[in-house]
Amino acid sequence: MVCIKKIASGLFAFVIAFVVAGNAFAASYYAGVFNTSANRGISATIKTPTSLPSVSDSGESVWVSSGINSNGQWIQTGTRYYKGYSGFNTYTEHYKNGVYTMTEIGSHVLNFQVTYRVEYLASDSKWHAYIAGVEKAQSTLSTVTNVQAQSEVHKLNIRMGPFAFSNVQAKNSGNIWNNNTVSPSAQTPYVVSGSATSYTVSGP
Repeated sequence: MVCIKKIASGLFAFVIAFVVAGNAFAASYYAGVFNTSANRGISATIKTPTSLPSVSDSGESVWVSSGINSNGQWIQTGTRYYKGYSGFNTYTEHYKNGVYTMTEIGSHVLNFQVTYRVEYLASDSKWHAYIAGVEKAQSTLSTVTNVQAQSEVHKLNIRMGPFAFSNVQAKNSGNIWNNNTVSPSAQTPYVVSGSATSYTVSGP
């Protein structure tokens, strides 16, 4: 059983307050894996905390993502919680040709594991985003040189998770999936513990 509940109103897309090429991003702090090798995908099983974090007037997310390529493009999927939410919402986001798209899909219940994956498929030359094995988004992106499996908070000192990552794998340039070998790290005051394939991010 996969505890992902579809939002009653169905799929919907919206654009958050976000200036992509210009210059205004909310401050973010990260913890997790940033794999700088040339890869064609990343997958991680992510477990949400047992209770909702205190996020003040801000929010946080936990995700897998392609890196931002030379054209400023990426694709990402995961789950997020912001002020005013009743729980964690699963989502996909991607940026291409100057257009940023965020689609919230369902809910990732507390204290439960869901596998998120993004990968490039040679069969159609596109990047695809999956939640619990089901494709939710795709985008034609140029070559990406890194992949990530991280948690992100948008305000310093709000509580991160804790989120548990397991079975973290990367798809190499030969289209082979292997266990991730890059150690996770965290920006102060956040912390990470565990190994390259299984780790927990938390703090402060």
